[in-house]
Amino acid sequence: MTRRMRDEAYQADQWIHRYTGRVAAINRFIDELGVENEAGHPPYIPPICGGVDALALSISRDPGPKAGGIKGSGFLSIENDDPSAERMGRFLRGAGIDYRQVVPWNAYPWYFNGDPTAEQLCAGVEPLRGLIGLMPRLRVVLLHGPRQARAGSSSCASISTWSGSGVSSGCRHTTRVGRHCIPRTGSSANCVKPASATPAPWPQR
Repeated sequence: MTRRMRDEAYQADQWIHRYTGRVAAINRFIDELGVENEAGHPPYIPPICGGVDALALSISRDPGPKAGGIKGSGFLSIENDDPSAERMGRFLRGAGIDYRQVVPWNAYPWYFNGDPTAEQLCAGVEPLRGLIGLMPRLRVVLLHGPRQARAGSSSCASISTWSGSGVSSGCRHTTRVGRHCIPRTGSSANCVKPASATPAPWPQR
């Protein structure tokens, strides 16, 4: 199914369970970001995603109105009622990627319905560092769009110097024509590489 967030009962169930299981620690971290930044409260990650057990971190640009707007679900979810969420869900399913192995995130995690400036993207580095610290099994970063690839490259180059971080291991820049990599059950890594893709090496420690 897609766009299940338009179902009020489904959305309410996601909201009730936002502090349970594998997503609890990350969503409490998001609460801290909401208190610390005047930009407001970032959308939560949904209970249906991988949370602290996830192998992959999927980074887009910034939350859309169906995630963080007044009429948004309050979640970064492939089940949001908008075309971009539907496309993301379709891509993950087509690539054989289980959403229970993924955490959705944004280079600028706060909602403001605009194109993030370089300064705003830099402001997203420390939250990303904190998030990675909550994901001990993280192996792969997926960056969606050319600006996210540049921002993620800078962010992860900085984060990769942080003791204990494995974010640079086995990762590649991901754009709309880039390489999407994620370990699947029974294999160390599999890549879905669209035609004409030119992958760029991830910064190494």
